[in-house]
Amino acid sequence: MLDATDLRLNRLNIDKLSEEYERLGLKRDRQLFALRQENQLKAIVMVDLTDLGLNLSDLTNCIKIFVIDQKALSANILNATLDVLATKFRKTNMPALLYPAAYADEQGIAYEKRYNLWAFSLQFSDQYFKYINRLLRFL
Repeated sequence: MLDATDLRLNRLNIDKLSEEYERLGLKRDRQLFALRQENQLKAIVMVDLTDLGLNLSDLTNCIKIFVIDQKALSANILNATLDVLATKFRKTNMPALLYPAAYADEQGIAYEKRYNLWAFSLQFSDQYFKYINRLLRFL
């Protein structure tokens, strides 16, 4: 998941991609925040801001929260964090994706939808599609 969301240290700089979007007249911005308590990481918060045309089902224009320490992060702290971010980015209504879903259940946080993250590396796509074509030939 770290690779798919570009959260590895050597992948944190996505300025080139954002610059290419800007060159094409589109906005794509990502900001990362660390939610800490006594210098211990409790959650990573990723804020994605895009133009309406790039927004697919609110997945590319939302706040993503990756909870690291489920026992130490209360729903009240999480809600306060979301309030601060909504104010910072001047948003009155912005979707939030929360991982893991079990954290929401344990904290009694209501949610409308549940998504599954599916990611694959394109370096293996040719092999994958060749396999699928062989498999489907027999059906």
